[in-house]
Formats: sequence, structure tokens, C-alpha cells
Amino acid sequence: MDGRVYRSSGVTLNWQIPAEANAQPEIQNLRWVWRCNSCGSNGIKIVMPTNCPHCGNNTSNLTTRRYLQPAGFAVDIRYKPHNDISMPQYISVLDPLISLGSSDWIPMPNAYYGRFRYTRQGHIFHHSNGLYGNGFALCLRCGLADSMIINTEIPTMLKHHKRLRGGRLNDGEMFCPGNDADWSILKNISLGVSTQTEIFELQLRDDHGQPLDKVTAYTLAIALRRALCQLLGIEENEIGTHAASSRNEQEQVAYSIYLYDNASGGAGYVSQAALLLPELFRKTASVLDCSRDCDSACQGCLLTYDTQHHLDDLNRHAAKLLLSGAYLNALDIPQHLKAFGSESHLELEPLVLAMNREWQRHEVVIVRIYLGGDSTYWEPLAWKLNDQLSRLNAEDKKLQFIVPESTLKTLSNSQKSELASLVTFINAELYSSESVSVANESNLPLIVEIGSNDFRGSWAASDEKALAPSSQWGSGEMGTQYVFCRKKELIPVQSKNWKKVKLSELNGVPSGFIQLVIGNEFDGASISFGERVWSLINKKVPEMDLLLNGSTKIKKIHYSDRYLCSPLTILLLHNLLSELVNFSVLEENTSLLIQTAKLGYSNINSPLKIYHDWIDGNDRKMIVTTWFEEFFKKFSWEEKSKFDLPHERKLEITWENGKLLTVILDQGVGSWKLSPAIKSQFPFQSSVEEQVKKLKILNALIESCNPLHSVNWYVLIKN
Repeated sequence: MDGRVYRSSGVTLNWQIPAEANAQPEIQNLRWVWRCNSCGSNGIKIVMPTNCPHCGNNTSNLTTRRYLQPAGFAVDIRYKPHNDISMPQYISVLDPLISLGSSDWIPMPNAYYGRFRYTRQGHIFHHSNGLYGNGFALCLRCGLADSMIINTEIPTMLKHHKRLRGGRLNDGEMFCPGNDADWSILKNISLGVSTQTEIFELQLRDDHGQPLDKVTAYTLAIALRRALCQLLGIEENEIGTHAASSRNEQEQVAYSIYLYDNASGGAGYVSQAALLLPELFRKTASVLDCSRDCDSACQGCLLTYDTQHHLDDLNRHAAKLLLSGAYLNALDIPQHLKAFGSESHLELEPLVLAMNREWQRHEVVIVRIYLGGDSTYWEPLAWKLNDQLSRLNAEDKKLQFIVPESTLKTLSNSQKSELASLVTFINAELYSSESVSVANESNLPLIVEIGSNDFRGSWAASDEKALAPSSQWGSGEMGTQYVFCRKKELIPVQSKNWKKVKLSELNGVPSGFIQLVIGNEFDGASISFGERVWSLINKKVPEMDLLLNGSTKIKKIHYSDRYLCSPLTILLLHNLLSELVNFSVLEENTSLLIQTAKLGYSNINSPLKIYHDWIDGNDRKMIVTTWFEEFFKKFSWEEKSKFDLPHERKLEITWENGKLLTVILDQGVGSWKLSPAIKSQFPFQSSVEEQVKKLKILNALIESCNPLHSVNWYVLIKN
């Protein structure tokens, strides 16, 4: 700097002032980074993880390390700068950790050769473990830091050290106070930073169906980067690249190829790789043809400043062997997927993004969604398209759902009720058809049509199972491929064979049950949610009033709900069940069993709000168990696969005299949301104890998610 050489001797700390003068201060950016050696996932937590949030493996399969994201670097106040640059200190470069969260996978044009995905909200973690790979020793009092030579021994520089930037008495203060506090010197700390950007991930297989080895994967990553930059007309330093071990769809160890925008927040470069895939691979094959005909890699083909640390992982001949003529030809649309004839194009984006792409480019007045598939997988209120449908409704677009009559008949009462709620909420039209609608030149089922007077965009799916409205709709997770056609013509009018479905036909009362129609009766403070629920049930079902206020005790309680994923749903369920304490019908031996689905990948990579889903299933289980066991000593929490549980949300209470109360809850406790004015932050990254503490003191104002559509609960009491 200014012709002088300075040596950083530590970091600038971000302090949180402690409550007491002698208390241990906290640092805002001291966290844990983890990587699962089983599934390849990675992430960041404030507390040390005990298992992988994605595959559930315990700490024996986790690599964890505590790290600090420094606010800046500091030079010792006593350091004398010089101009001798002949002795630079070299710290080895470490590969970044890359995470795409829950982004949807899309099959390659020929699914045999692999899959890809991309996200605009990916995370890159860059870090350093010091000169010797053992991390740094760090003084939390002054910020002095030095590389650890031995794992357990504090470096000489931190023994009896002075303050990094001087004390109040400068050299009159002989030593830093951190020398005398057990907590102040941290060992084996990494320095790191996490940034958000656009990331493209590619998992390929060779002609024999085997995952790529590290050398082939890394070489392809570098060649793909150069090819993409040439196609986009940008410098190579705009895009970063990496190849790392992960798991493919068959749970085999595989190397993923990563391309990411170096600009923090993303620059829109690597997201174009999916749309250019066939052209990109052909360009990559030409990049691998070195003009110098080198043996593996040279400055003429693959060697650059940022590949110098991976010389052993570069071999252009291995990558060239993979990209044979047959391999490149397999990137074209297969004949059996040409649902729209010569105008068919393979859709290389998740369907939600593809629809967004088209209605941003063209005027759209009508959106027609074709539903169907196996009713087992229907989740209308968890449908991935719901947010987009709400936005389209707000823009006064005409929305239509077309469902085969045979599929409607197989839906459960709870699925029909959810479908009715969704149709009401987005102001859609629902029609039944005699059969599945297919694309005009094939037997492939139509899944979406959008258009206007002079534009028509149509998508067909490779499999009818893709028509089920679910959280995986429009993705390639099940190996489904999508075909797209764009035409300058009027979107077809609705068929005369379609019959409009009345919503009243979807709301049937189960035999023997009493229907409770709920509007805003349960709106109000969350702390009294249970009180309002049982008050209404007692009012509408007199026999229930006698049971709750009688002398007979409750023997067991069972609640089943697939969707207990967020702190808000747990808060409302706890208030509902703990209210039974006030009726004096619980006893020491009353058991409570809650069954729910295992957490899937969340659309929110960094949850912040109380209505966001937990990412770590173990956190959720420990929080729920800790809290509920205070009221129910015999508490059990069971997690199953989502589709091993019934779709309906059901509460069953059994009394010691054999009486059985069954309540079927339309949409469960998920029918209520926070009022807009309520602060909704929740400390997901904090410890289990802190999260339980937050839930205990939380009293939020809640209201119905859909004021225009009543919620139906059904009650039955059996002897």
C-alpha cells in the first residue's frame, strides 16, 4: 500500500455489548460451517450441527469447523512498515463450498446422461485455514490472530501478548486482558465469508451410465466456463468454476460441475447456461481442441490464473473422449418428445420459471392449467405454482383448471376442500373433462397453455404423473421432461365437452360427522387460540362440553398432520392441545402422539420468518419434544414419508371410558396466518433452547388465510 508492505496481525471484531461488564462478549459473525460426507450438502449454522439437515446422518459423517467472518483486518499498532517484497507469505488456496439449496433438478435432453439445475439464490463459502491447515488462534479481546502450527497449542505470538491496536494506556498496559480469560483465546478458527450469487450445477454420466471422475468433471467445468464466456462475450473472470463430490439421483457418489457468477448477488450469466445447453456443449468440445496439441492442459486451452492450483485435475483428452459425436447428438430433442411436431422445443427450465419467461415477453390474458395424475400426490395448497397464480389473479388474468372427471372422483374430501379453497382464493374457473387432454400430434398430456389473441404458449409433459398439483410440480425430480411450443395464433377456446364444477360439489360432509363452518371465529391472539377452538366445539357439540367438564380422564391423544413444518404451526398446535389442561381432563399417564412428514427441501434457503419452514429436521424434533413434554410426560413424535400419512389432518382423543372424539381439521392449523402488522422474525439459527424460549413468550395476532372461503371442520364422538 503506497509502496509500503504491511503485515496483517489480526482482525477487526464486531462486538455485541454484554449485559455485564465482566461477561463474555459475543461476536456477530462467529458461526459453524459444515459439510456432509455422505450426501455432499453443506451449510452454515450459528450452533454446531449434530446431524445433516438434508440426509439425517449424524456427526460421524459431518465435517464441521467454526469460522469467523471478519469485519476487516488490522495491523499491529507497533508494526514498522517496509518496502521489501521479496518474502511474500503464501497461504494455500482452499476450494469453496457451494450450495444450491432446494433448487429443482431438470433431466438432460436424454435423461440417461444426467441432470442439471440452477438458482439465483445459491451460496458460496470461501475460507482459509491458515498457513498449516490447522486454522487460526484468535483473541476475542483484541482481535490478534495467528496460524496454528499444532492443533492444540496456542502460537507463540498469542502467549502473553499485547493488544493488537494498543490499549487505553498504550504501551503502559503491559498485556492484553485476553491473556487472563479462559474463553478469550479461540483455537482452530477458520476465516471465511459466505456470499449469495447465481449458480449452475451439472451432474453428468458417461456412455456407460457411470458418474464422471474428478479429472473429467473439473476439466469439463473449466472448458464449459470458457465456452459460455465466448458465447456471451464476457471475460472469464466474471464466472467462477469448481467440481466437487456429491450424490446423484441414484445415490451414487458423483462429481458435480459448478459454474457461478463471481459478482455478489449474481450478474445473470450462468443462468443462461441452461437455455444454451446444446450449443454450449458443442462449443465446449471445440474449446478442448488445443491449438498447441498439448498432452493434458496448457495456456492455450485450459490453464488460467485460477486453475494453477488444480494442475493434476486437468486432462482435456479425458473430457474430449466424453463429448463424442453421439453424446452431443443426444442433446437434441428426442423424437418421441416432439409433441408439437417440428415446432417442439425441449423445455430446459423448471416450468414455473418457463411460464414467467413467456408472460414477461408476451401479452397473456388467459392461463389454463391441466391437472390429473395420481390423486395420492395431490397437494393443492402446497402446489409450487400457487404464488404465481395469486399474482396472475391480482393482474386480472383469467385462470382455468381442467381436471379429468375420473381424477376428481378419486380425490379425498380434504383434497377436494383444498382445491375448492384454492379456486376461491385465486378466482379461478374449474372444469371437468372426459379424459386427459393431449398435445395435438402425440399422446403426451398437455400441462399448461397460456396466451392471448395473437400468442399461444403450450407445454406438454412426458408423463401424466406430472399433472398432479404438488410441491414438485413442474420440476424434473421424478425424471419428467417438458416440451414447449410457441405460436403466433389465438389460444383455443375452451372445449364444449368441459363441464364447469360447482365448488359446493367439492365440500361433502363425512357420514355421521357434525360440520363446523369457521369464518373469523378463531382470529385473534395466538395465546388464546386453543380457548377459542374448544369454546366453539363445546357450543356446537354439547356432548363434547360434558366430556371436557366431566370427571373422566383422557387416556390418549393422537394428531396427524403432514404439514407441521414451521414454528407458527407448532405454536398454534401447542396452544390447541395445552388448553386441555384447563379442563382438568389430563392426567400423568395421558399420552400424546404427533405424526407428521419428514422435512423436505425448503424453498427458503435461509428462513427468517415464523411462518418459514425449518430446514433442520432434528432441530424441529428437539424443539417440539422439549416444549410439549412440559405438558405431556408421555409424548411421542413420529416422522414418516409424506405419502405414508393420510392427506387429511385429524385429531383423535380417547377417554378412559372408551369415548372417542375425532376432529377432521380442514387444512389443519395451517388455515391461519400472522396479521400483516405483526413482526414475524424467528431465530432459526439459534440453539434449541433459544427457539423454545421464543415460542413460549410469543403471542401473535393471527387471522384466516382466506377470509373469502370458510374453513370446515368435522366432529364425531363415538362410544
